[in-house]
Amino acid sequence: MKETINTLEGIRDITPPAIPWQIDWQCAWENVFTGNNAPGVVLASLFALIAVVVLLRLGWQRYLSPRGRARRRIIALQRAHHAQTIDSHHTAFQLSHVLREALPVAQLSTQTPLPEKLHTHKTRWQAFIEHLSVARYARAEDEQVGELLADAQFWLAQWPHKQND
Repeated sequence: MKETINTLEGIRDITPPAIPWQIDWQCAWENVFTGNNAPGVVLASLFALIAVVVLLRLGWQRYLSPRGRARRRIIALQRAHHAQTIDSHHTAFQLSHVLREALPVAQLSTQTPLPEKLHTHKTRWQAFIEHLSVARYARAEDEQVGELLADAQFWLAQWPHKQND
């Protein structure tokens, strides 16, 4: 009988199985703020880095890109025109200036070649340009200028982006 006891004592040399990675990451996530778990700190840092990159990208698109600046200027023009701090003539000139800077076209005209995505809106483009020209060189009604500002936002949103925009 002593021989069987001696052979059973050798079983203690067996190592326990490794912890599955899901449980290890769960434990790491629970111990992120305790500072004693390196994978948890790495995971929290990765999430923070992703959040910063996403916020920077959204900030670039909204505030720093040419399209974002143009969108904000159109909104400012709408507010100023609605508050009647600028007249319709000045609003139309400012609007055409904003669109020339934001859209990748040499000039705003009815002959401007539209991107493939916008070929179905060719008549809308021509009507927009004609109304913009009339508003720039003749007295326009406030409703017409409001429609021009709304259409300008449509064209700004629908026109394909440039590579660096």
